[in-house]
Formats: sequence, C-alpha cells, structure tokens
Amino acid sequence: MLAYDLGSSAFIEYIEKVYGRQRALKYLNKMVQIMNKAGEDWDNCKTVDENLSKLIGDLTQMLATDVALRGKSFISNAISDTVQTFLDSQGISIGNLSQNLYDLTQEVESYLNERSQIEYKLKQDYDKLNDEAKAELAKNGIKPDLPGWNTKINEMQEALRQKFDNNIKGLFPYSQIPIDRFANFANKNGTTANNLIKNNNLVVSRDGNYVLVPEDGNLKLPNGDAVPFDFVCDIKNKIISFSISNPTVYETDGKIEFTITLNKALNEDLKLKLSTIDGSATGDKDFERIKDKEFIIKAGNLSQKFTIKVASDGIYESREEFMLKAVYEEGSYKGDDLKEVINPIIMAKATILDFPQEDCPKTPKPNIKPISLDLPPTPVYPTTSSGRNYILI
Repeated sequence: MLAYDLGSSAFIEYIEKVYGRQRALKYLNKMVQIMNKAGEDWDNCKTVDENLSKLIGDLTQMLATDVALRGKSFISNAISDTVQTFLDSQGISIGNLSQNLYDLTQEVESYLNERSQIEYKLKQDYDKLNDEAKAELAKNGIKPDLPGWNTKINEMQEALRQKFDNNIKGLFPYSQIPIDRFANFANKNGTTANNLIKNNNLVVSRDGNYVLVPEDGNLKLPNGDAVPFDFVCDIKNKIISFSISNPTVYETDGKIEFTITLNKALNEDLKLKLSTIDGSATGDKDFERIKDKEFIIKAGNLSQKFTIKVASDGIYESREEFMLKAVYEEGSYKGDDLKEVINPIIMAKATILDFPQEDCPKTPKPNIKPISLDLPPTPVYPTTSSGRNYILI
C-alpha cells in the first residue's frame, strides 16, 4: 500500500484530535484510496507536477466542504504531509522540495479560505444590487431561492479550482530522467552522472533509478557551459505507443474496421506494416488476407481506420475469429520527434458473427392453405308420434 505511513498511530491520533474518530477514519480511508490511485497512474514520462496535480486536487476537494467548520491550517498541512508521504513512497527525496511543500500549504489554505467564502460573498454582492439589477438576474434564475443560485455558486467554485490548479502547476516542475539516459548524456559531454548531479544539486530517487531534472533550467557542465535539458524530450516527448481496436461485425456487413491509435500525434507520417493471421476464420475464404501491407497514419492524426473485406457464405457457423498484426520497423520514421516506439509489434482480434439473430436461417414452414369445411346444415325432420321435433342422426 502506497499510503502505509498514513496508517501510523501518530498520524491517526493527530487526525482524530481534530475530526473525531469516525470522521478521521473516513478521511483516512479516502486519502489511502486517492494515493493508491495516484500510484497506479504514476507515469515516469510526465513531470512530478503532472503526476501530483490530480492527487493534490482530489485531496483538496475532499476536505474543502469542511473548511468553514474545521481548522484550515490543519487541512493544508495534512495535504502537504500526504503529498510528502506519497513522494517518499515513490522514492523521491524531500530535501530539495521542502520549500515547494511549504508553498503548497499556502496555496491550499488560500484556496480553501476563498472557497468557504464564495456563497457569503455572492449573497453580499447580491444584496448591494438595486431592484432592477436583481430582476435582470432573476430572469436567468440567479436568486437565493432559485436553482440558478446554486449553479452560480458551482461556476464560481470551478473558476476558483482552475485558479488553484494553475497556481500549483509550477511547484514541482521536475522531469524524472532514467539514470542510464542521464549517464549517456553526461558521457557525451565529457563528464559523469555523479558530477552533474553534484554540481547542479539535483535530486535522485531513493532506488537510484531516476534523476529529477528541473523542467525549465540549464545544466551546468564542468567546463562552465550551460546546456539546456534537451535530452528531457527523449523521455517525455519522443516515446510513443500505439493500440488497435478489437472489432466485432456480422459477415453480412461485408467489412470489418480497425482503429489504430497513437498516444501522441507526430509531425510526419508514420508507416506500419499490417498482416492478417488465420484463426477459426480463414483468409481469402472468410476475410481478405493481407501480408505486410503498408499502412500510414497521417502527420498530426492520433488515429486512423483500416478496413478488411469480409465474405458472406450464407452458411450459419456461429462466430469466427482472426488476428491483425501491426509492426513498426525501427528507423522507418523520418521525423526528428520520435526516438522510440514502446510496442513495435501489436496484435488485435477480429470477430465475425455469421448472421444477425433475426436473419439466422430457420427451417421453412410448409405452405399449406387451410381447408374450408363449408357443409350444409343438418336437416330437422318433424314427426307425429309425440308432437315433438327430433334430430335424426
């Protein structure tokens, strides 16, 4: 569990003192959930800032509703402590970031204070308006007893949230560079990784696998030169991955369409080679077989569609499947904005259903016309024996 430090008796006692046991446990459980989710989503190709933004936002929103009734300084410090615990769980030393964490508490406290005052300030401003202005607002539903009043409060809270997000964006602007890439960069510039780390006062993760590099700074080399962190782009902006959809169609559709998607658009066309692989469906019998067919994702596009013809044989065979393989050949891309494709070979599964249910062939019913039994009525004959009428059968 990433949030293991939050389970210490000292922290639980600390939070119980302010919130009481029941409320403290509720917040503690929520903090653990938020931190675990942030850990699962942590992306070493993003800055620490980008990774922390949702974590900080979720923690702040979780506690915001109680700001008017609870201690603001505790809330802001609690978020800072939680972020510190989370960074530590990721192996990131807090040493050089202590000022950033303090600045975070100030931003959080300011946000929570302003948020707690929104409804009061809106009512205060509304009361200062003349009747004509109030009537104009009422046309749009903005009046204390109308639904538009709460809508307006929500809009103001969202605007404040955006302001808060922008204010904290610059607090942790560090890229996490794998140590081997950092060492290669140092060697190309006639020095060692340790020298660069020491001379530039950089932070290294506890496991030694990453170096935290300021996003907007220059790297001082031993000869006195200041070099921009161009190599940051190698890890952040020049590594891509792609995926393919797994479509399902009826054979009566006549075709099956795949969507190939990149995680980042490129400046030049990206070429892939596509091939089909037989499964329970057979190439050139159930679908159009292809081999090493060139497929191009156009520059600037995040996705492109590819269609394969499907045959309809009119014989009900339940479902059939085949595979589509996409291959990126290293060096085939000519632009300078791509260094590596994480998954150069990827597979997708296509499923063909023979008929829609309502079109499935059924045993025909015999075309037999109903036989009419239009017989004359049974005659009734009178008798003289008893004066009664009898039907003779």
